[in-house]
Amino acid sequence: MDSESNAKVPGMAYLIAATNVVLIYDYICTLDLEVTYIWSRPWSLGSVLFLINRYTPFVDTALSLYLLRTVITPESCLIHYRIMSWFIAMGMTVSEWILMLRTIAMWKRKKSIVILVAILALCTNIPGLVVTELEMRSLEFTPIPEFRVYGCNLYKASKIIIVSYLVILLSETVIVVLTMIKGYEHIRRSTSPWVIQMYRDGLLFYIYILMFTLGNVIVPIVAQLNYKNILANPQRVFHSILCSRVIFGILEKRSNGIDSSHPMALQDHRDANVNSLVLTSIIETLDAWEPDNNIINTVDERDWTE
Repeated sequence: MDSESNAKVPGMAYLIAATNVVLIYDYICTLDLEVTYIWSRPWSLGSVLFLINRYTPFVDTALSLYLLRTVITPESCLIHYRIMSWFIAMGMTVSEWILMLRTIAMWKRKKSIVILVAILALCTNIPGLVVTELEMRSLEFTPIPEFRVYGCNLYKASKIIIVSYLVILLSETVIVVLTMIKGYEHIRRSTSPWVIQMYRDGLLFYIYILMFTLGNVIVPIVAQLNYKNILANPQRVFHSILCSRVIFGILEKRSNGIDSSHPMALQDHRDANVNSLVLTSIIETLDAWEPDNNIINTVDERDWTE
């Protein structure tokens, strides 16, 4: 392995810095929504999942910048790289859980869908975490060359991390297929712009993440060693941002979209203490899509995130 050919990483720090700017900008733009729809509600498991998804990207992006702009030993590089990688892996896993719970809610907690999503979680999350650990064990860092002032010099790394991104691709594909199937049923019976927007946003979310995932599969194969994870942080950050945006959209609709003339409106107001982050929000919007059904008897409105 030619260490010198892989030692310089021009543009890497700028990409991570730009990603961090996007993260901070989005945070500032949506902080009012977080205060209104998250902090003002009683705490639940859903709240915890949201906050993990929302705030952990700040940790791994900061660590990435630190590794690129600081003089540290190869041993310290390995320790910091492991911490950063596990923050990325666990954060993206939590984001997947939120989207899976949202999908279950769309299907009204149908038993077959719950089982399917549970199997999907086991078959994707566990292999993904195992692959991450194997990737960490394969890493070797060497001292930086004399012509470099700071950063880490990655000398050796396995390409097994590609499997982890393929697992993410599988999970996202199954989720978007389930979402589109249910979306077709709802859009066919509704002319509500909100319904169309929600499923459109879900599809765009998948397309954006698909592009990043394919990039993370291709780059380790064709790029130099120090570039192998160049898209890991951007995917992580946009995964978190888009997931948060989906949640904010649902909660905003739940809070502002109650029609007092709707036969379900009184029940919606009486149910104000329900603190679901995602699930009951979607169930309540289903009430507006299917006004002719006896929803009170067919939809369980308990907070699944508790």
